[in-house]
Amino acid sequence: DSDNDLRTIVSREVLKGTILPKLLRVLNQWKAELDNSYEIPRILNHINSWLLPWMPYLNHPELLLQITPDLRSKIRSALSCMNRGIVNNDTDFLRLSIATLLPWRMVLKKETIYDLTSRYITPRLMKALSQTTVVLNVEKQDWQIVDVLLNVYNLNLMERIEFLSLIEGEILSMWIHGLQKLVSSC
Repeated sequence: DSDNDLRTIVSREVLKGTILPKLLRVLNQWKAELDNSYEIPRILNHINSWLLPWMPYLNHPELLLQITPDLRSKIRSALSCMNRGIVNNDTDFLRLSIATLLPWRMVLKKETIYDLTSRYITPRLMKALSQTTVVLNVEKQDWQIVDVLLNVYNLNLMERIEFLSLIEGEILSMWIHGLQKLVSSC
């Protein structure tokens, strides 16, 4: 019992005194950079690849409180970098943004994830949905952006009210417009 307590204390102190400061230093130095040399752009040296593996070891409220503000800021920076760098392809931006946020939904508070989605993903989803053309033949309809919206919601990255707002404001309005064109052509 005392060995286990001592092991826990030593582990926590090593994490708190050695590993956490190094992770914080590297996290503070990290800058989001977009690599457009691939077919689908990606973030270079993404924090998901080197910080996420440490999160189970930092699963202590005191340690998480120290790293969360910087982590939130860097995720915001990565999303902003993608938003500026992937201008002409909403689908690529949305896929990369979802891939960036998804691993952190178990680490960050739900409100933080919703806020990041609302600031960066929702405006691009809204734009892409508003540009979707309604085809009255369902089999020929392009459902790609609608699928992305459903995916974002089903992955619990978006609040229900925001999801419903996009359904009502963008999807239903474009379908109504399509139906009006059909009726007026008859």
